[in-house]
Amino acid sequence: MKLTAIINTHSGSVPDNGVELFRAEMDAHGWPCSVISDAPDSLSESLERCREEDCDAFVVWGGDGTVSSVMQALGPDGPPVLPLPGGTMNMLHQRVHGGIADWQTCLVEAVLRRRPEIIPAVRVNDKLVFIGAMIGRLTGLAKARETIRDGDLASLPETLDLQDNLDLTSSIKLSYDGEDGPGRDSATALGVFVTEDKRKPEFGIDLVTSDPQNLSELVSIGFQALTKRLSETPGVSVRAVQSGRADFADTDSLPGTLDGEPVNFSGGLTFEYVPRAARVLGAGLS
Repeated sequence: MKLTAIINTHSGSVPDNGVELFRAEMDAHGWPCSVISDAPDSLSESLERCREEDCDAFVVWGGDGTVSSVMQALGPDGPPVLPLPGGTMNMLHQRVHGGIADWQTCLVEAVLRRRPEIIPAVRVNDKLVFIGAMIGRLTGLAKARETIRDGDLASLPETLDLQDNLDLTSSIKLSYDGEDGPGRDSATALGVFVTEDKRKPEFGIDLVTSDPQNLSELVSIGFQALTKRLSETPGVSVRAVQSGRADFADTDSLPGTLDGEPVNFSGGLTFEYVPRAARVLGAGLS
């Protein structure tokens, strides 16, 4: 198997000598590989070189944002992508491999397994996301949630900005095509996630909404969402949908995330399930 790799040494947990470590690992197994870039600002150029090299698989050592960009560019008909965990959250890596392990294990097991798979995504406006998007001021709690999971409680006051994150002033108006028919709703915070239920080939978006009526209820939802699954959090609704639209009722823009990367949404957004979005090589760690 001929591999081509991008190693983003600027990602959260990729070491500075990541290129040397990767080459040594490949040499130890006798696997041919070309490292075509270690700079995130030359990603488009690297993808063109990858296509020209006609590799069997594309290894990406970096965070969710880097991997997502590569998978979006290559699509379901390009070479499969083998992501190596090198970011802070590594949500996409966990979805592909079935669990989080060290980068060497993910690499070796995926290459030996050699089982390309097609995975779905959600198109948010003109961008594909392979985990999901969050919209609204409550999205700031995502960083605090990771702080708690990492056990870094000393940093919690710094990451949990209650005045901004627990804000009731912005309303999101929703329309959607759901498993139970068309629907409308309003929310303070919105999430559109690729479902983990593979039995939903059509309505593959988990639409997550929260619309508390007062600050006390919002605070309760916010803190429970830090430690519980969203589907188990009181005050949070989860629906299976295929597509939809969100408009901002009283503001021109709202903060959010796309596969964990911070963004600012202007005016509103559309979302649609894409069942065939990318090819991946997973380690089968589940």
